[in-house]
Amino acid sequence: MGAATAFPLPEGLAMNEIGGSMIMPVMTDTSLCLSVIAAWKGVEYLMGHSPAFAHLAYETQALQSLRRKLLDQGPTAVTDEAILSAVLLWATATMFAQPDALRRHAAGVQALVAARGGLSAIGRAGSIGQAASIRQLILWADFLTAQFLGEDVLFGEPGPTGAADDDAPMPPSVAKLSVVAAVPASFNSLLGPETLKAARDMKLLLVSHDTATRTGRLSIAEYKYLMQLLNKSTIERISLAYRLRGSHSLDEAVVLAMNLLRLTTLFHAGPLVPIVVAVISRLRKTLAYMTTLKSIDTLPPSGGGGITDDSYSSSSSHSSPFPPHPPSQPSSPDYIDLYIWTCFVGLVNAFESENRSHFIEMLSTALARRYRYRYRYRHGYRGRDASWPDDWQRDILEMLRSFLWSDVVLTPLFPDACLMIESYVLSPTSSGGVRTSGVIEGWSVSESDKSSRGGKS
Repeated sequence: MGAATAFPLPEGLAMNEIGGSMIMPVMTDTSLCLSVIAAWKGVEYLMGHSPAFAHLAYETQALQSLRRKLLDQGPTAVTDEAILSAVLLWATATMFAQPDALRRHAAGVQALVAARGGLSAIGRAGSIGQAASIRQLILWADFLTAQFLGEDVLFGEPGPTGAADDDAPMPPSVAKLSVVAAVPASFNSLLGPETLKAARDMKLLLVSHDTATRTGRLSIAEYKYLMQLLNKSTIERISLAYRLRGSHSLDEAVVLAMNLLRLTTLFHAGPLVPIVVAVISRLRKTLAYMTTLKSIDTLPPSGGGGITDDSYSSSSSHSSPFPPHPPSQPSSPDYIDLYIWTCFVGLVNAFESENRSHFIEMLSTALARRYRYRYRYRHGYRGRDASWPDDWQRDILEMLRSFLWSDVVLTPLFPDACLMIESYVLSPTSSGGVRTSGVIEGWSVSESDKSSRGGKS
Protein backbone atom coordinates (compact mmCIF):
# COMPACT_ATOMS: atom_id res chain seq x y z
CA MET A 1 0.00 0.00 0.00
CA GLY A 2 2.90 2.33 0.67
CA ALA A 3 3.88 2.19 -3.01
CA ALA A 4 0.33 2.44 -4.30
CA THR A 5 0.39 6.15 -5.12
CA ALA A 6 1.37 6.60 -8.74
CA PHE A 7 3.26 9.88 -8.27
CA PRO A 8 7.02 9.33 -8.05
CA LEU A 9 8.49 10.19 -4.66
CA PRO A 10 10.70 13.30 -4.76
CA GLU A 11 14.21 13.28 -3.38
CA GLY A 12 14.08 13.57 0.38
CA LEU A 13 10.94 11.45 0.62
CA ALA A 14 12.45 8.24 -0.69
CA MET A 15 11.42 6.23 2.37
CA ASN A 16 8.00 4.63 2.39
CA GLU A 17 6.35 6.87 4.98
CA ILE A 18 3.86 4.22 6.11
CA GLY A 19 6.54 1.59 6.51
CA GLY A 20 8.87 4.09 8.15
CA SER A 21 6.21 5.16 10.62
CA MET A 22 5.82 1.56 11.86
CA ILE A 23 9.47 0.67 12.48
CA MET A 24 9.49 1.47 16.20
CA PRO A 25 5.86 0.75 17.22
CA VAL A 26 5.82 -2.64 15.50
CA MET A 27 8.62 -3.76 17.83
CA THR A 28 6.64 -2.94 20.99
CA ASP A 29 2.96 -3.33 20.09
CA THR A 30 1.72 -6.93 19.75
CA SER A 31 -1.46 -6.11 17.82
CA LEU A 32 0.42 -3.99 15.29
CA CYS A 33 3.12 -6.62 14.90
CA LEU A 34 0.53 -9.31 14.14
CA SER A 35 -1.29 -7.00 11.72
CA VAL A 36 1.94 -6.35 9.82
CA ILE A 37 2.60 -10.10 9.56
CA ALA A 38 -0.99 -10.68 8.37
CA ALA A 39 -0.58 -8.00 5.70
CA TRP A 40 2.71 -9.48 4.52
CA LYS A 41 1.28 -13.01 4.40
CA GLY A 42 -1.61 -11.68 2.33
CA VAL A 43 0.82 -10.14 -0.15
CA GLU A 44 2.86 -13.36 -0.24
CA TYR A 45 -0.27 -15.36 -1.02
CA LEU A 46 -1.21 -13.09 -3.91
CA MET A 47 2.34 -13.45 -5.24
CA GLY A 48 2.07 -17.24 -5.01
CA HIS A 49 4.69 -17.52 -2.27
CA SER A 50 2.43 -18.57 0.60
CA PRO A 51 -0.36 -21.13 1.19
CA ALA A 52 -3.92 -20.00 0.64
CA PHE A 53 -5.30 -17.70 3.34
CA ALA A 54 -2.35 -18.16 5.72
CA HIS A 55 -2.81 -14.49 6.58
CA LEU A 56 -6.16 -15.24 8.25
CA ALA A 57 -4.50 -16.93 11.24
CA TYR A 58 -2.42 -13.83 11.93
CA GLU A 59 -5.43 -11.60 11.32
CA THR A 60 -7.39 -13.53 13.95
CA GLN A 61 -4.54 -13.22 16.45
CA ALA A 62 -4.22 -9.49 15.75
CA LEU A 63 -7.94 -8.92 16.30
CA GLN A 64 -7.93 -10.95 19.52
CA SER A 65 -4.94 -9.00 20.82
CA LEU A 66 -6.58 -5.69 19.95
CA ARG A 67 -9.86 -6.68 21.61
CA ARG A 68 -8.09 -7.75 24.81
CA LYS A 69 -6.23 -4.46 24.97
CA LEU A 70 -9.42 -2.43 24.44
CA LEU A 71 -11.32 -4.44 27.07
CA ASP A 72 -8.51 -4.28 29.63
CA GLN A 73 -7.46 -0.65 29.19
CA GLY A 74 -10.63 1.03 27.97
CA PRO A 75 -10.40 4.40 26.12
CA THR A 76 -6.69 4.74 26.85
CA ALA A 77 -6.06 1.78 24.55
CA VAL A 78 -7.35 3.72 21.52
CA THR A 79 -3.89 4.81 20.44
CA ASP A 80 -2.39 5.54 17.05
CA GLU A 81 -0.91 2.04 17.15
CA ALA A 82 -4.33 0.50 17.72
CA ILE A 83 -5.84 2.44 14.82
CA LEU A 84 -2.92 1.57 12.55
CA SER A 85 -3.26 -2.10 13.49
CA ALA A 86 -6.96 -2.09 12.57
CA VAL A 87 -6.55 -0.14 9.34
CA LEU A 88 -3.74 -2.46 8.20
CA LEU A 89 -6.15 -5.38 8.50
CA TRP A 90 -8.74 -3.35 6.57
CA ALA A 91 -6.23 -2.52 3.84
CA THR A 92 -5.24 -6.19 3.62
CA ALA A 93 -8.90 -7.15 3.23
CA THR A 94 -9.18 -4.93 0.14
CA MET A 95 -6.79 -7.27 -1.66
CA PHE A 96 -9.32 -10.10 -1.31
CA ALA A 97 -12.47 -7.99 -1.88
CA GLN A 98 -15.05 -9.83 0.24
CA PRO A 99 -18.02 -7.48 0.92
CA ASP A 100 -18.85 -8.70 4.44
CA ALA A 101 -15.23 -8.66 5.58
CA LEU A 102 -14.69 -5.18 4.16
CA ARG A 103 -17.77 -3.85 5.95
CA ARG A 104 -16.67 -5.38 9.27
CA HIS A 105 -13.16 -3.94 9.05
CA ALA A 106 -14.50 -0.54 7.96
CA ALA A 107 -16.93 -0.41 10.88
CA GLY A 108 -14.17 -1.31 13.33
CA VAL A 109 -11.81 1.38 12.07
CA GLN A 110 -14.62 3.93 12.00
CA ALA A 111 -15.44 3.19 15.66
CA LEU A 112 -11.78 3.49 16.71
CA VAL A 113 -11.29 6.77 14.85
CA ALA A 114 -14.48 8.16 16.41
CA ALA A 115 -13.29 7.12 19.88
CA ARG A 116 -9.96 8.78 19.17
CA GLY A 117 -11.73 12.06 18.31
CA GLY A 118 -11.70 11.98 14.51
CA LEU A 119 -8.97 11.88 11.88
CA SER A 120 -7.51 15.19 13.02
CA ALA A 121 -6.81 13.74 16.49
CA ILE A 122 -4.50 11.03 15.17
CA GLY A 123 -0.92 11.79 16.16
CA ARG A 124 -1.66 14.22 18.97
CA ALA A 125 -0.55 12.00 21.83
CA GLY A 126 0.63 8.79 20.22
CA SER A 127 4.18 7.63 19.69
CA ILE A 128 3.94 7.60 15.90
CA GLY A 129 5.14 10.81 14.34
CA GLN A 130 3.94 10.06 10.82
CA ALA A 131 0.27 10.73 11.60
CA ALA A 132 -0.46 11.79 8.02
CA SER A 133 0.66 8.35 6.83
CA ILE A 134 -1.94 6.66 9.02
CA ARG A 135 -4.64 8.94 7.66
CA GLN A 136 -3.40 8.20 4.14
CA LEU A 137 -3.78 4.47 4.70
CA ILE A 138 -7.29 5.02 6.09
CA LEU A 139 -8.16 7.02 2.99
CA TRP A 140 -6.83 4.32 0.66
CA ALA A 141 -8.73 1.52 2.38
CA ASP A 142 -11.85 3.69 2.52
CA PHE A 143 -11.87 4.66 -1.15
CA LEU A 144 -11.09 1.13 -2.32
CA THR A 145 -13.95 -0.26 -0.23
CA ALA A 146 -16.33 2.42 -1.49
CA GLN A 147 -15.30 1.72 -5.09
CA PHE A 148 -15.87 -2.01 -4.72
CA LEU A 149 -19.22 -1.76 -2.92
CA GLY A 150 -20.52 1.22 -4.90
CA GLU A 151 -21.09 3.15 -1.68
CA ASP A 152 -19.99 6.48 -0.22
CA VAL A 153 -16.75 6.93 1.69
CA LEU A 154 -16.93 6.74 5.49
CA PHE A 155 -14.24 9.34 6.15
CA GLY A 156 -15.48 12.26 4.11
CA GLU A 157 -15.72 14.84 6.87
CA PRO A 158 -13.82 18.13 6.61
CA GLY A 159 -10.36 18.19 8.07
CA PRO A 160 -7.13 16.34 7.34
CA THR A 161 -7.55 13.97 4.43
CA GLY A 162 -4.25 12.15 4.76
CA ALA A 163 -2.19 14.39 2.52
CA ALA A 164 1.37 15.11 3.48
CA ASP A 165 0.31 18.69 4.16
CA ASP A 166 -3.38 19.58 4.19
CA ASP A 167 -2.65 23.27 3.67
CA ALA A 168 -0.04 22.89 0.96
CA PRO A 169 -0.15 25.87 -1.44
CA MET A 170 -0.16 25.34 -5.20
CA PRO A 171 3.44 25.62 -6.46
CA PRO A 172 4.02 27.95 -9.46
CA SER A 173 4.97 24.97 -11.64
CA VAL A 174 1.63 23.26 -10.96
CA ALA A 175 -0.18 26.58 -11.48
CA LYS A 176 1.33 26.76 -14.98
CA LEU A 177 0.11 23.24 -15.74
CA SER A 178 -3.38 24.11 -14.49
CA VAL A 179 -3.66 26.76 -17.21
CA VAL A 180 -3.10 24.25 -20.02
CA ALA A 181 -4.94 21.42 -18.25
CA ALA A 182 -8.36 22.75 -19.14
CA VAL A 183 -11.55 20.83 -19.88
CA PRO A 184 -13.02 21.60 -23.34
CA ALA A 185 -15.49 24.48 -23.02
CA SER A 186 -17.92 22.67 -25.31
CA PHE A 187 -18.59 20.15 -22.52
CA ASN A 188 -19.77 22.83 -20.08
CA SER A 189 -23.36 22.62 -21.28
CA LEU A 190 -23.46 18.83 -20.90
CA LEU A 191 -22.12 18.33 -17.38
CA GLY A 192 -23.14 19.64 -13.98
CA PRO A 193 -20.91 22.05 -12.03
CA GLU A 194 -19.72 19.38 -9.56
CA THR A 195 -18.81 17.03 -12.40
CA LEU A 196 -16.93 19.80 -14.19
CA LYS A 197 -14.98 20.64 -11.03
CA ALA A 198 -14.10 16.97 -10.60
CA ALA A 199 -13.00 16.83 -14.24
CA ARG A 200 -10.77 19.90 -13.85
CA ASP A 201 -9.13 18.38 -10.76
CA MET A 202 -8.63 15.07 -12.55
CA LYS A 203 -7.18 16.79 -15.63
CA LEU A 204 -4.57 18.58 -13.50
CA LEU A 205 -3.68 15.32 -11.75
CA LEU A 206 -3.34 13.38 -15.02
CA VAL A 207 -1.24 16.06 -16.72
CA SER A 208 0.97 16.38 -13.63
CA HIS A 209 1.34 12.61 -13.40
CA ASP A 210 2.32 12.30 -17.06
CA THR A 211 4.84 15.13 -16.72
CA ALA A 212 6.37 13.77 -13.51
CA THR A 213 6.58 10.23 -14.90
CA ARG A 214 8.26 11.36 -18.13
CA THR A 215 10.79 13.65 -16.46
CA GLY A 216 11.27 11.64 -13.27
CA ARG A 217 11.31 14.92 -11.37
CA LEU A 218 8.88 16.06 -8.69
CA SER A 219 9.67 18.52 -5.93
CA ILE A 220 8.53 18.02 -2.35
CA ALA A 221 6.22 21.04 -2.67
CA GLU A 222 4.66 19.63 -5.85
CA TYR A 223 4.27 16.19 -4.28
CA LYS A 224 2.56 17.59 -1.19
CA TYR A 225 0.11 19.67 -3.20
CA LEU A 226 -0.71 16.91 -5.69
CA MET A 227 -1.26 14.37 -2.91
CA GLN A 228 -3.53 16.86 -1.16
CA LEU A 229 -5.52 17.36 -4.38
CA LEU A 230 -5.58 13.62 -5.09
CA ASN A 231 -7.02 12.80 -1.68
CA LYS A 232 -9.53 15.63 -1.55
CA SER A 233 -10.80 15.08 -5.09
CA THR A 234 -11.11 11.32 -4.50
CA ILE A 235 -13.41 11.87 -1.53
CA GLU A 236 -15.51 14.44 -3.40
CA ARG A 237 -15.80 12.34 -6.55
CA ILE A 238 -16.81 9.11 -4.82
CA SER A 239 -19.43 11.00 -2.83
CA LEU A 240 -20.70 12.56 -6.05
CA ALA A 241 -20.90 9.13 -7.72
CA TYR A 242 -22.92 7.86 -4.76
CA ARG A 243 -25.40 10.74 -5.07
CA LEU A 244 -25.69 10.24 -8.83
CA ARG A 245 -26.05 6.45 -8.73
CA GLY A 246 -29.05 5.10 -10.61
CA SER A 247 -29.62 8.34 -12.53
CA HIS A 248 -28.24 6.77 -15.74
CA SER A 249 -27.12 10.25 -16.71
CA LEU A 250 -24.09 11.49 -18.57
CA ASP A 251 -22.82 12.97 -15.31
CA GLU A 252 -23.00 9.58 -13.60
CA ALA A 253 -21.13 7.88 -16.44
CA VAL A 254 -18.40 10.54 -16.53
CA VAL A 255 -17.90 10.45 -12.75
CA LEU A 256 -17.72 6.64 -12.76
CA ALA A 257 -15.16 6.81 -15.56
CA MET A 258 -13.08 9.28 -13.54
CA ASN A 259 -13.23 6.92 -10.57
CA LEU A 260 -11.93 4.17 -12.83
CA LEU A 261 -9.10 6.42 -14.03
CA ARG A 262 -8.18 6.95 -10.39
CA LEU A 263 -7.53 3.21 -10.17
CA THR A 264 -5.97 2.56 -13.58
CA THR A 265 -3.70 5.60 -13.90
CA LEU A 266 -3.22 7.18 -10.45
CA PHE A 267 -2.94 4.03 -8.35
CA HIS A 268 -0.95 0.81 -8.68
CA ALA A 269 -3.99 -1.47 -8.52
CA GLY A 270 -2.42 -4.62 -9.96
CA PRO A 271 -3.38 -6.94 -7.05
CA LEU A 272 -6.87 -5.42 -6.76
CA VAL A 273 -8.47 -7.04 -9.81
CA PRO A 274 -11.92 -7.70 -8.20
CA ILE A 275 -12.23 -4.05 -7.15
CA VAL A 276 -11.23 -2.65 -10.54
CA VAL A 277 -13.49 -5.09 -12.42
CA ALA A 278 -16.40 -4.10 -10.15
CA VAL A 279 -15.89 -0.44 -11.11
CA ILE A 280 -15.61 -1.35 -14.80
CA SER A 281 -18.85 -3.36 -14.61
CA ARG A 282 -20.65 -0.48 -12.89
CA LEU A 283 -19.54 1.89 -15.65
CA ARG A 284 -20.62 -0.53 -18.38
CA LYS A 285 -24.09 -0.98 -16.89
CA THR A 286 -24.56 2.77 -16.50
CA LEU A 287 -23.57 3.35 -20.13
CA ALA A 288 -25.93 0.62 -21.27
CA TYR A 289 -28.89 2.32 -19.59
CA MET A 290 -27.81 5.87 -20.31
CA THR A 291 -30.29 8.02 -22.22
CA THR A 292 -29.44 10.44 -24.98
CA LEU A 293 -29.64 14.12 -24.09
CA LYS A 294 -33.15 15.42 -24.83
CA SER A 295 -34.01 12.29 -26.81
CA ILE A 296 -36.91 9.87 -26.43
CA ASP A 297 -34.81 7.01 -27.75
CA THR A 298 -33.25 5.51 -24.61
CA LEU A 299 -32.20 2.00 -25.58
CA PRO A 300 -28.67 0.73 -25.01
CA PRO A 301 -26.65 -0.71 -27.89
CA SER A 302 -27.51 -4.10 -29.36
CA GLY A 303 -27.00 -6.74 -26.74
CA GLY A 304 -27.74 -4.11 -24.08
CA GLY A 305 -24.17 -3.97 -22.86
CA GLY A 306 -25.04 -7.08 -20.91
CA ILE A 307 -28.31 -5.70 -19.48
CA THR A 308 -31.24 -8.11 -19.64
CA ASP A 309 -34.12 -6.06 -18.22
CA ASP A 310 -37.03 -7.18 -20.45
CA SER A 311 -39.28 -4.26 -19.60
CA TYR A 312 -36.50 -1.86 -20.50
CA SER A 313 -35.39 -3.58 -23.69
CA SER A 314 -38.89 -3.78 -25.16
CA SER A 315 -39.62 -0.05 -25.01
CA SER A 316 -38.35 0.69 -28.53
CA SER A 317 -37.24 -1.05 -31.69
CA HIS A 318 -33.94 0.83 -31.88
CA SER A 319 -30.76 -0.79 -30.56
CA SER A 320 -28.57 2.31 -30.29
CA PRO A 321 -28.03 4.77 -27.43
CA PHE A 322 -28.37 7.53 -30.01
CA PRO A 323 -31.50 8.66 -31.90
CA PRO A 324 -32.23 7.12 -35.33
CA HIS A 325 -31.61 10.53 -36.93
CA PRO A 326 -28.98 13.08 -35.94
CA PRO A 327 -30.40 15.29 -33.19
CA SER A 328 -30.78 18.97 -33.80
CA GLN A 329 -29.16 20.13 -30.56
CA PRO A 330 -25.80 21.87 -31.21
CA SER A 331 -24.26 19.96 -28.30
CA SER A 332 -25.07 16.51 -29.69
CA PRO A 333 -21.62 15.85 -31.24
CA ASP A 334 -20.01 16.66 -27.88
CA TYR A 335 -22.45 14.33 -26.15
CA ILE A 336 -21.40 11.51 -28.45
CA ASP A 337 -17.74 12.34 -27.84
CA LEU A 338 -18.23 12.11 -24.06
CA TYR A 339 -20.03 8.80 -24.50
CA ILE A 340 -17.11 7.54 -26.62
CA TRP A 341 -14.61 8.76 -24.01
CA THR A 342 -16.36 6.88 -21.20
CA CYS A 343 -16.41 3.69 -23.29
CA PHE A 344 -12.70 3.97 -24.04
CA VAL A 345 -11.90 4.49 -20.35
CA GLY A 346 -13.75 1.24 -19.67
CA LEU A 347 -11.97 -0.58 -22.49
CA VAL A 348 -8.40 0.72 -22.41
CA ASN A 349 -6.88 -0.84 -19.31
CA ALA A 350 -4.95 -3.94 -18.34
CA PHE A 351 -7.86 -5.60 -16.52
CA GLU A 352 -9.53 -8.17 -18.77
CA SER A 353 -13.12 -9.18 -18.06
CA GLU A 354 -16.34 -10.05 -19.86
CA ASN A 355 -17.12 -6.31 -19.93
CA ARG A 356 -14.58 -5.79 -22.71
CA SER A 357 -16.75 -7.16 -25.52
CA HIS A 358 -19.64 -4.90 -24.48
CA PHE A 359 -17.47 -1.78 -24.57
CA ILE A 360 -16.24 -2.77 -28.03
CA GLU A 361 -19.81 -3.14 -29.24
CA MET A 362 -20.95 0.15 -27.74
CA LEU A 363 -17.95 1.93 -29.24
CA SER A 364 -18.59 0.54 -32.72
CA THR A 365 -22.12 1.98 -32.59
CA ALA A 366 -21.03 5.32 -31.16
CA LEU A 367 -18.12 5.78 -33.56
CA ALA A 368 -20.35 5.00 -36.55
CA ARG A 369 -22.82 7.63 -35.36
CA ARG A 370 -20.04 10.16 -34.73
CA TYR A 371 -18.67 9.97 -38.25
CA ARG A 372 -22.06 9.62 -39.89
CA TYR A 373 -23.15 12.83 -38.18
CA ARG A 374 -19.90 14.66 -38.85
CA TYR A 375 -19.52 13.88 -42.56
CA ARG A 376 -23.01 13.22 -43.76
CA TYR A 377 -24.90 15.97 -42.00
CA ARG A 378 -22.43 18.59 -40.83
CA HIS A 379 -20.38 18.67 -44.05
CA GLY A 380 -22.96 17.45 -46.52
CA TYR A 381 -21.19 14.15 -47.12
CA ARG A 382 -23.35 11.57 -48.90
CA GLY A 383 -21.16 8.50 -48.87
CA ARG A 384 -21.58 5.25 -46.97
CA ASP A 385 -23.60 5.41 -43.75
CA ALA A 386 -20.68 4.28 -41.61
CA SER A 387 -17.74 5.94 -43.38
CA TRP A 388 -14.88 6.22 -40.91
CA PRO A 389 -11.83 8.28 -41.96
CA ASP A 390 -8.58 6.44 -42.50
CA ASP A 391 -7.03 8.32 -39.60
CA TRP A 392 -9.93 7.70 -37.21
CA GLN A 393 -7.57 6.37 -34.51
CA ARG A 394 -5.52 9.57 -34.49
CA ASP A 395 -8.73 11.63 -34.56
CA ILE A 396 -10.23 9.80 -31.57
CA LEU A 397 -6.98 9.85 -29.60
CA GLU A 398 -6.83 13.62 -30.05
CA MET A 399 -10.38 13.89 -28.70
CA LEU A 400 -9.58 11.65 -25.72
CA ARG A 401 -6.50 13.72 -24.91
CA SER A 402 -8.53 16.92 -25.01
CA PHE A 403 -10.62 15.69 -22.07
CA LEU A 404 -9.12 13.23 -19.56
CA TRP A 405 -6.37 10.86 -20.65
CA SER A 406 -2.94 9.56 -19.71
CA ASP A 407 -0.35 9.27 -22.46
CA VAL A 408 1.98 7.43 -20.10
CA VAL A 409 -0.48 4.74 -19.00
CA LEU A 410 -3.32 4.56 -21.53
CA THR A 411 -1.92 5.56 -24.94
CA PRO A 412 0.33 2.45 -25.20
CA LEU A 413 -2.82 0.30 -24.81
CA PHE A 414 -4.90 2.35 -27.26
CA PRO A 415 -3.78 0.75 -30.60
CA ASP A 416 -4.71 -2.76 -29.47
CA ALA A 417 -8.14 -1.54 -28.37
CA CYS A 418 -8.67 0.03 -31.79
CA LEU A 419 -7.74 -3.23 -33.52
CA MET A 420 -10.37 -5.02 -31.46
CA ILE A 421 -12.99 -2.45 -32.48
CA GLU A 422 -12.05 -2.73 -36.16
CA SER A 423 -12.19 -6.52 -36.07
CA TYR A 424 -15.68 -6.32 -34.55
CA VAL A 425 -16.89 -3.81 -37.15
CA LEU A 426 -15.57 -5.98 -39.97
CA SER A 427 -17.04 -9.23 -38.64
CA PRO A 428 -19.53 -8.90 -35.77
CA THR A 429 -21.15 -12.09 -34.53
CA SER A 430 -24.87 -12.60 -34.85
CA SER A 431 -25.21 -12.74 -31.06
CA GLY A 432 -23.95 -9.21 -30.55
CA GLY A 433 -20.60 -10.21 -29.09
CA VAL A 434 -17.10 -9.82 -30.45
CA ARG A 435 -15.78 -12.36 -32.90
CA THR A 436 -12.68 -13.86 -31.38
CA SER A 437 -12.00 -16.95 -33.46
CA GLY A 438 -8.47 -17.35 -34.71
CA VAL A 439 -5.88 -14.61 -34.50
CA ILE A 440 -6.69 -11.05 -35.61
CA GLU A 441 -3.74 -8.67 -35.85
CA GLY A 442 -1.95 -10.22 -32.91
CA TRP A 443 -5.03 -10.66 -30.72
CA SER A 444 -5.71 -14.35 -30.07
CA VAL A 445 -8.32 -15.93 -27.84
CA SER A 446 -8.68 -19.51 -26.72
CA GLU A 447 -11.70 -21.58 -27.67
CA SER A 448 -13.04 -21.47 -24.11
CA ASP A 449 -13.04 -17.67 -24.18
CA LYS A 450 -14.72 -17.13 -27.53
CA SER A 451 -18.16 -16.43 -26.15
CA SER A 452 -17.16 -14.13 -23.33
CA ARG A 453 -14.50 -11.62 -24.27
CA GLY A 454 -12.29 -10.08 -26.91
CA GLY A 455 -8.92 -9.62 -25.30
CA LYS A 456 -5.39 -10.80 -25.51
CA SER A 457 -4.61 -14.38 -24.70
